[in-house]
Amino acid sequence: MQHLMPHVKLVPSVREVRDPGAHGDFARVLHQAGDYTSALMQIDYAVVGWEAKFGLVHDQTLSSMQSKANLLDLAGRVQESLDLGQRILRIRQENYPEKHPCTLICMSAVAQAMTMCGKDQEAAAMAERALVLQQEAFGENNAETLMTMTRLGWIYDNLRRYPEALTIKERALRISEEQHGKGHIITLKSMGAVGVTLTKLGNFSRAYELQSKIVDIRTQMLGPEHPDTLSSLGNLSSTLIDMGRKEEAISHCRRVVEARTKIFGQDHPQTLRALYYLLFAYDKFREDGERGKVLPTILELHERVLGQGHRHTKQIRKWQLGAARGIRV
Repeated sequence: MQHLMPHVKLVPSVREVRDPGAHGDFARVLHQAGDYTSALMQIDYAVVGWEAKFGLVHDQTLSSMQSKANLLDLAGRVQESLDLGQRILRIRQENYPEKHPCTLICMSAVAQAMTMCGKDQEAAAMAERALVLQQEAFGENNAETLMTMTRLGWIYDNLRRYPEALTIKERALRISEEQHGKGHIITLKSMGAVGVTLTKLGNFSRAYELQSKIVDIRTQMLGPEHPDTLSSLGNLSSTLIDMGRKEEAISHCRRVVEARTKIFGQDHPQTLRALYYLLFAYDKFREDGERGKVLPTILELHERVLGQGHRHTKQIRKWQLGAARGIRV
């Protein structure tokens, strides 16, 4: 980004933070472009500037901190995102009414961070509470309420509560299409979420139809290597695996791994998720030679970054033990 706008200082000194709003605006531009590292650099200075101007508990400061927590999540620093989100939530709950809009948005974001850290039961309780309060405060048609509905559906997926996940995701999708239109970012997120749950429930044809459509739309709007496009392609790859379409599935999985490694690096949780599904594809299609080449490295990365208790780490370890014993798990 610096080579495109050499006149812009990406990392000014604290003494130069005279306009934190400008840094926040620039962070949003970088965020939309998928450049999360540079966006974090900008939002850090926005936080410093607003806190110096208004103090820690001011809404503007906390909103900038929330933007930072969201960016940390996108950048793969999920534990840092959760820690910061919980700190913001504590400050808001101590200084603002329970139904303050930003408090409710923060609750939903913390639930998202919890599930990214593998704390799905806690995440479900937090998201359910946030959804009830948002429906009361904002109404069901509000964009933030719809986002929380979709997040709760993802959490239910992780808990294998698929019928509940599909019900709430389809409700969010129906409302979003009515309120925002079929091409809106919230609608596309809801559509992708529905597709994942349909795959889990075995409705492959509808899942494939939805996910192919989203990949096409996002590729046209954002480009083939934008993080949102890659997430959609990853979802499509998972459906292709379950449909038994070997060549397409493995090809898409490899493409997502290569792009995410290039953009985020090997240690990013989104890269690890792509590596996990590549292993899953190798296992599903009995590509034992290919799986054996990459499994030790992928297991080490999962153990180091996500921890030994993460559900994907546990499954990879099962594959490793099964291969050692000559059995499939």
